[in-house]
Amino acid sequence: MKVLFSILLLLVLSCSLVPVWCADLKFVFTNSRLPRLSSYHAAVYDGEDSIYIICGWNGETVFDSVMKYSLISGSVETIGTFIPRIHGGAVLQGKDILYLGGFDGLTNEGGKIGRASCRERV
Repeated sequence: MKVLFSILLLLVLSCSLVPVWCADLKFVFTNSRLPRLSSYHAAVYDGEDSIYIICGWNGETVFDSVMKYSLISGSVETIGTFIPRIHGGAVLQGKDILYLGGFDGLTNEGGKIGRASCRERV
């Protein structure tokens, strides 16, 4: 839920920068739900149907999961694992997710860059 709210909030904030394309933007919740509470995660959009939600934290545990949210079907599935991190940023380069920086919840090691390849399922 927080992921969807974060994405929609970014869209709303962008409206003040580009009022032409979003003059009629209205905030609505979808019926989709993430399988668990998560904050401090990163998310990337593939430009087509999917938003990948990377890692996150529930107040106790730093997650290592990568979830895929389908904009068309509204489905959410866990598709793999990553380096457990929070407070980092992510970008999509081709079919690779690059996760930049962040915190593992235990050490002060920073500045790491992780790469995960998104391969099609056979």
